[in-house]
Amino acid sequence: MLIDDNSKVTGVGYMKGIAGVAGIVVVVIGVIVFAVRMTAAASAAPLPLAYGFDGSTGWQHGDVRPHAIYFGTGGNLLVRGLAWSGWTQQAATASGVRWADGCTPNCAAGTYSRTPATLALSDVRIHDGVRYFARLTMRWSSGGKMEREVFRWSPALVSGAPPFWS
Repeated sequence: MLIDDNSKVTGVGYMKGIAGVAGIVVVVIGVIVFAVRMTAAASAAPLPLAYGFDGSTGWQHGDVRPHAIYFGTGGNLLVRGLAWSGWTQQAATASGVRWADGCTPNCAAGTYSRTPATLALSDVRIHDGVRYFARLTMRWSSGGKMEREVFRWSPALVSGAPPFWS
């Protein structure tokens, strides 16, 4: 309670001040709770998947942090031993060993060259409500020169065939 200049107790002004402060406190708490819930909801969202890794094809067995990727059905190009240094809502990065068949004298009798490589996944898209990475960039060194190849998770060219990295 407040005491005015005439030494009278005035409770009405005091109560209005308390109600105003309480209202502000309630609004601030509401804003904080809302921000915490939004942050928790964003971090709880499922991470995007990678399709076409670990020997799976098409939209089957999407994975987070797969171990290997095999390009094509002949096994002429693959990356094994993937160690993921990051996997977020927007991108993923890994290092591994790139195996490439020289196909000399032919792919069945060819030998593999092995080089360290890095993979970067990006370009998040949605398929049947599931977020996935649609772009893969591979980097490696060949003969002292840095090489780079970009792949897209592409729909099949023939109706009914599964999508693939091209």
